[in-house]
Formats: sequence, structure tokens, C-alpha cells
Amino acid sequence: MRKCPICHKEMHEDAYLINKANFLNDLYIVRRDESFVKHEAPVEAALCPHCGHIELFYNPIKYHLN
Repeated sequence: MRKCPICHKEMHEDAYLINKANFLNDLYIVRRDESFVKHEAPVEAALCPHCGHIELFYNPIKYHLN
């Protein structure tokens, strides 16, 4: 449960950021390690239904970018 930093209400965390120009791709965080292996995690969004504040994050529990 994520709280909005503006109005302190509960935010919805089931949102994603999608590029409307190309429906086949979402936005991803990409990190390369020291051996240049690429690790990817999708960018997720949390939005507040009360004030409209949006936060972008990745879920470290589902996607490990170690």
C-alpha cells in the first residue's frame, strides 16, 4: 500500500505506463552489469484517485536488477 505524498490517501498501484504511438511496447528500466548482461524491469505507475499525483517505480520483489 503506497500513500500519496500530497494528500496522504491510498494510491492505486495497478497502473502501467504505455507508449500510445506503439501499442506493442511498454517502458522498461534497463541496467547492464559488469559483464554487459542486460537486466530489464517494466516501469509501473501508482496514481492517486483523489489529487491526481502519479509516481513511477519498478517492483523490486518481482524484478531483481542486482
